[in-house]
Amino acid sequence: SPVLMVYGLDQSKMNCDRVFNIFCLYGNVEKVKGGASLGGVVWPRGGSPFHRFPFQVKFMKSKPGAAMVEMADGYAVDRAITHLNNNFMFGQKLNVCVSKQQAIMPGQSYGL
Repeated sequence: SPVLMVYGLDQSKMNCDRVFNIFCLYGNVEKVKGGASLGGVVWPRGGSPFHRFPFQVKFMKSKPGAAMVEMADGYAVDRAITHLNNNFMFGQKLNVCVSKQQAIMPGQSYGL
């Protein structure tokens, strides 16, 4: 699955822009779905030279500090898990794992 589940995001310091900026280091980010505390709908600053299409944002109401990130391919998913899982960000331990969902549906996210 190209979709990652991310838990342990510090709600007071993280937003959708930061989630995008962190995960784009490991491959093309197609979509981001995060808790309402992760901020509003945002564009990456100045766009991204690695990103041909706008990514999407949806707020998860049921899990504070959690986000879903859809990457372009399985290699990007593997890189993100290898480098981010069980690491600390703003004093919180991140749990990054593969989601059971195969994609974040367009109706589940806001286009940017």
